[in-house]
Amino acid sequence: MPVPIICLDEDLCHFAERYRECLSKPQYQYFVIVLLGLMLCEGRRTLSGVVRQVAERSSLAGLSRFLAQTPWDAQAMGEQWMKHFREEMQPLVGHRCPLAPQLYRQQAVCETEEVPFESLIELMEARIRSFEPVVGSVTHVLLDSWYCAKCLWRAARERDFQITTGIKSNRWLRVDAPTDPRGWRWQRLSDYAGQLEASDYVELSWPRGEGKVYVHVVTTRVRKLYRCQVVIVRHSLDAPLSQTRSWASSDLEADAQTLLSHIAAR
Repeated sequence: MPVPIICLDEDLCHFAERYRECLSKPQYQYFVIVLLGLMLCEGRRTLSGVVRQVAERSSLAGLSRFLAQTPWDAQAMGEQWMKHFREEMQPLVGHRCPLAPQLYRQQAVCETEEVPFESLIELMEARIRSFEPVVGSVTHVLLDSWYCAKCLWRAARERDFQITTGIKSNRWLRVDAPTDPRGWRWQRLSDYAGQLEASDYVELSWPRGEGKVYVHVVTTRVRKLYRCQVVIVRHSLDAPLSQTRSWASSDLEADAQTLLSHIAAR
């Protein structure tokens, strides 16, 4: 049965009210319809499904225009949310602080809308450089292997942030090589992992209580990155090497268990 907007519970009303100044009166009505509809919709969350949940005079076309064409400022909405979030989190220094969502648009969409295109890497670099940490906290950037780029590591280092990213097996590590005139050489991560013996791993507990894992840590340099600790994790020493997962962390002082905690926090 459709629910009238007047029946919003107190918590949802307080949440919606934070954004009233960012929206016109019609926009605010559609904003509340979307919130309430998403919470009530039990099937597929389509626009028509959202509209059916709310006993408010609105049209599917109007809701579509609100989401796609109405010139409300998504950035201002995000900033308003972050302002409230920081006020709530300030007394809780040491806790994790999630960021507000940011819209990514494909290059073809940007060309159609005649707006500048920003890649995922560029968006992430801008986010790292503009992030405002909670006072007294330590910021640690946790990313998957898609974001294992030097520009992101550089941005984190310049702000004295720690950074841990996934790393693909085709990256190159600097390893000792006594027969090389330089005393070292580059070796592909997959080849390095393939030559490790069982004794090169230590058995540790996964931080979230999901059993034991086998971990190898080496402090080295990754080509096109910086000096870091490379963490190689296997759930079983008998499992195929293709199931091995690896990360690179700028936390050079951390032991293997602490590095696992960084990885699991993501």
